[in-house]
Amino acid sequence: MEYKKCLHHQETKPFLLSLVLGFSFSFLLIMLSRFLVPPLFHLDSVQVSSFDISIDSFSSLYKITAIWNIQFHVTNPNLVCSSISYEPLEVSINYGKYKIASAHTPPFYQETKIHNGSLVVEAFSKSIDSWVAYKIARDWVHYGVVDFNVKASGKVHLRPLYGLWFRLIREIKAICDHGKIIYSKEININGRKA
Repeated sequence: MEYKKCLHHQETKPFLLSLVLGFSFSFLLIMLSRFLVPPLFHLDSVQVSSFDISIDSFSSLYKITAIWNIQFHVTNPNLVCSSISYEPLEVSINYGKYKIASAHTPPFYQETKIHNGSLVVEAFSKSIDSWVAYKIARDWVHYGVVDFNVKASGKVHLRPLYGLWFRLIREIKAICDHGKIIYSKEININGRKA
């Protein structure tokens, strides 16, 4: 009888050990995922060229044409996060909440702390609401600046430690709303120069 008790005790030992290790590993992954911070986006510069707002004489719709060249960098603030991979991010130029134009970055992978990137967002004769056209022209005439904002959104895959198969997928959204753009050329609106 004593011998059977010993065997039973020895059989439960590996089971308990694997159970404790499994719970410990799960707890570690949960804690790592709670403390992972999404990457930080920094807008370095925005250059605008070919900016024009006009009215289509046939349809009476306002059209905007512009090319925005955006320079940015992304910082990985995590000490324990070894890599971040990005699905294509949508980068849009907005006037207030009104989307003027957008483009997508190619997917990229960030192993280092800082990743530099650039993107061209274009709008060629894109229709916009008349109130947006008037507000843009008014801002330029009265203040000499047009207040656009740049928004980036998409999914990132965060890997907590080197060699781990575990990844955390997060939806991110970054908005830079301090993008006052000064125009030195005249804006053409409604057949008149503003």
